[in-house]
Amino acid sequence: MFERTSIAVQHAGDSSPIALHGNPVYFAAFKNHIGFYPPIGGQKLKKAVAIYAGEKGNLRFPLDQPIPYALIRRIVKVRVKENLKKAVRKGKKTPRRRTLTGS
Repeated sequence: MFERTSIAVQHAGDSSPIALHGNPVYFAAFKNHIGFYPPIGGQKLKKAVAIYAGEKGNLRFPLDQPIPYALIRRIVKVRVKENLKKAVRKGKKTPRRRTLTGS
């Protein structure tokens, strides 16, 4: 779980990705899988996540299989870009990227 949080923080650019870029992804632990809840856009990405597709557009990463961290990174990068574009369309300032130390 901590690595997934770290991935989201790395690609969102702040220790608080929710505040800066909207929440790029949500995840939750269940008995047999980790639920991952990003709206997925783009055909290439949809094909890549197809094997993990759950009902209602969520993803399920079974606990008995390796977590696809590279795929999660791709999803987070796409979601951050989408959130930034949405902010620009709404006339909001795009935040300055910061390191985890806040500098």
